[in-house]
Amino acid sequence: MAVFLVSCICLDAFAFPGAITYWIMGGASVALVGLFFVNLAFGVLYSGGRIAHLLLAVLVVAVFLGGITSSSLIGDAQARWFLKTGIHEYETMVAKVISEKSSLTSESRPLDSIVGRSGVWGQTNEDGSVLIRFWGVGDYMRSYRLYYSGNRMQTQQGTSNVCFFPEMPSDVFVRITNNWYVHLRH
Repeated sequence: MAVFLVSCICLDAFAFPGAITYWIMGGASVALVGLFFVNLAFGVLYSGGRIAHLLLAVLVVAVFLGGITSSSLIGDAQARWFLKTGIHEYETMVAKVISEKSSLTSESRPLDSIVGRSGVWGQTNEDGSVLIRFWGVGDYMRSYRLYYSGNRMQTQQGTSNVCFFPEMPSDVFVRITNNWYVHLRH
């Protein structure tokens, strides 16, 4: 139980936990499920220590649910990092791109030479808005942060921060703050 709780705390506390943290959490989750069923079986089948085993089974469920829901109560560590620290760095890169907006076209192109970081692509849209993709969120190189200055992004029905472009409704983004979105692989 302690390993599971520590891995939950690491996922919540660090914006970019190592991949090993996910493996440890997965193994601890499997062990917790096994511990639950073993204690449930002992509590039902054996009269000696029945209450202790059933209480331990309930404790395992409480630890599992508490660990899983803690991230939703505390919030996403990467979003917290971005809003507290990262946004300043990213806004600086956006300002560099906008100052050289004439170099953007309707075709997405690499902006590494402008911003001084690899994995940055940008373009202008027909309405004059700017769209910049910053590839690599945490350990996910298929994910990216998106800066979008336009107003074509629509909110998914029933949500307040899940958005999409009308021409690509299956390509969803989570709104972080004004003009900033994160796209996670699907």
